[in-house]
Amino acid sequence: MRSLYKDTGEPAAIHIYQRTPKGFLVFYSIKDHVVFFMTLCLMARKYGIKVLGISIMPDHFHLLILPVPMEILSLFMQESTRCFARSYNSWYGRTGQLFNHSYGKSLKRGEKKMRTAAAYVYNNPVEKRLCQRAELYQWNFLAYANQSHPFSENKPLRKTRKALRRALSVIQSHSEAGKIIPYALLESLSESLTPEEVRVWIDTIIHTYNCVDYKALISLYGSYETMLMAFESNTGSEYDIKEDFTPGSDRIYAKMTQILNREYGKADIREVLSMPLEKRRMIGRTLLLKTKATPRQVIKYLQLE
Repeated sequence: MRSLYKDTGEPAAIHIYQRTPKGFLVFYSIKDHVVFFMTLCLMARKYGIKVLGISIMPDHFHLLILPVPMEILSLFMQESTRCFARSYNSWYGRTGQLFNHSYGKSLKRGEKKMRTAAAYVYNNPVEKRLCQRAELYQWNFLAYANQSHPFSENKPLRKTRKALRRALSVIQSHSEAGKIIPYALLESLSESLTPEEVRVWIDTIIHTYNCVDYKALISLYGSYETMLMAFESNTGSEYDIKEDFTPGSDRIYAKMTQILNREYGKADIREVLSMPLEKRRMIGRTLLLKTKATPRQVIKYLQLE
């Protein structure tokens, strides 16, 4: 197999960046993030990919992995994005390509460059003002490095309601079978749970499927606390991958969702995305008037181009 780099014996990692064809949003809901994460982790195990970092953003995602032959990397990326697109398209009632066929990749040779890349990947949500510190963002999975349930209270199973116990058993059965929990099942089970139970359930899904090698990641810094301090003091940089940049905070997309719910009674973005283009354009004008969103952000959110 062809190697992505010449093996000099020096530690190295590959930074991978993948976006949608037109920069449209793809990750709207908790379900979107969770289904993608489960899919990615199952594929990482299938292809023997050692993952140091994952960061899921509204319109793209970043990976930091240890080097592998080019053929393995290509198969891993193709199958991961294809399987997720199949689940996503079925749920949203759409067809066609979800991510670009090509993806950005850059080899980071040496621990210093690996640390810079890790800081960049994990600080992506900080840079887009989705959180103040990297470990506070659920979808870069950094907080799971030293906690199994960082975003919920992990109670003993005997103290949970029957509905939550049933939902937790679904995690076990699907993970042991090497399968993701489908969108429809995530939806139906979450409807029987309280908001706090949903948080416990999501934490458990992430903890169960998680493929990130935190030990290898932390070894670059010496300790988890030192790593967090490094991320807070240096956001990292990336000059080798051309990343599509939309000015403004990504928090605006949550604001748009709130307005859709309030003004149109649309709690599910699927209803909006299935509307004719002209109707979505009309909604887009409302979003421009009622938010501080840029025209480009509205286009990306409502998939108008």
